Amino acid sequence: QRGDVILQINQVPKPTTAAAAVAVEAARKAGKDTVLILVQRGTGPAVYRGITLLPVKKSTLLTAAASRVPQGLRRGGGRSRCAAPGSPRRLR
Repeated sequence: QRGDVILQINQVPKPTTAAAAVAVEAARKAGKDTVLILVQRGTGPAVYRGITLLPVKKSTLLTAAASRVPQGLRRGGGRSRCAAPGSPRRLR
């Protein structure tokens, strides 16, 4: 959801969007189709969410590599992306 802050992916802190992208890609390469994220929403407690990774087309991978933004994260029917590199890890 917009304004959410990703604190961890697969129980490992991810301080940057680049680190988040690497974690998602590592999960894909390991044959995983889901990741576990720890999300902070507003002032409420942080909660864990299971995220299904969408299949990624070759052209999408090239775009993701260029922008260093994790692609293909999905919860429910929506799609989530992290903010630009170097900015706080907020979903749009």
